[in-house]
Order: sequence, then structure tokens, then C-alpha cells
Amino acid sequence: VQADAVHLFSIGEGIANGSSIFNYLITGSPVSLLRFTAPTNYSNIEFTGRDVRSWKVVDGVHEVYLQSPVVGTYTLLATYDRQFERQGATLNLEGIRPEDVNAEQGYNLVVSDHSFQVEPSAVSEDLIRLESGEIPAEYLLLFEAPILDAYQYLRRPFELALQLSSFVEGETRDQVVDRAAI
Repeated sequence: VQADAVHLFSIGEGIANGSSIFNYLITGSPVSLLRFTAPTNYSNIEFTGRDVRSWKVVDGVHEVYLQSPVVGTYTLLATYDRQFERQGATLNLEGIRPEDVNAEQGYNLVVSDHSFQVEPSAVSEDLIRLESGEIPAEYLLLFEAPILDAYQYLRRPFELALQLSSFVEGETRDQVVDRAAI
């Protein structure tokens, strides 16, 4: 079992919404149970995919049950969120981790419509920092917000923690316009 993943984090004011898309390649015997681990500070975790029957947490591991066993390619979406302090928060952005896979590789993308200053706090040497032009085009279709940071990984485990702080909001000038022409 191999997994290609895209972990997309959309950063808002005090909340990080995450989406992890897993593209599985399953060979050999069919699989009817997929298992995942998530950091304890992730909440509202949900799984969506073809033939997903149900999921539950067993000893800290999320078990996703499928209606019928799958072999070949299979795609699953996991969504979640995480609260954080608006000023000076350090976020671990490793995403949900698939269990029982022989290999996993993928991308971690951090986007936001809000103005944040991003400083790497803890980044594994195995992670490859990407420019926006290096992100595959099919992943760019997943969001419209500006990219704050992007990384590629070739295997687990890795560490990715970013220090986020909002830019100070400026004051606008109060003016009264009597007449304007454009």
C-alpha cells in the first residue's frame, strides 16, 4: 500500500482548517479498513470518500471502514481544524498520517487570505521547501488564497512547525469626499 498525500492548511484568524487528500495505490490483497493518526490538537475530523461506511477512534487511531474492499487506486479526503492564538502561535503542520502503508510521500501547503508573517520554527532536513511555481498544477486548483509556505516530503516521519504572527493592522485616514470623478 502506497499513499500520495496533499495536506492543505488554510489559515484564518485563530483557526487553521486542514484538508488531507490521500491517493492510495493498493496492490496484492484488497483493503476494507484504513487507519490514520492525527495530532491531539486537531478537532472536527471527518473522512469522505467512495464507499466510506463509517469511522471511529480506537486507542487514538482513526479507523475508516469501507463498504467493500478496494484494490488499485483509491482516494480519501480527511478534513479537520485547529484553534491557535492569533499573535505568535507556533503550528505543527504535519497533517494526518496514514498507518499501515509501505510508503508515503506528498506535499504540505499553507495558504491564507489574511496577512501573516511566517517563520520556520522546526523543519526536518528531509523536507524540501518549494516556490509556488514548483507545486504541481493539479494541486493549485484546490485553493485560491495566496501561498504562505509549501513543502514536499518523501517519507515519514518529519517535523514541520511554523511560527505565525499577524501583521499589525494599520490605521486608515479619515477623509470626507464631497465629490469624486473617475
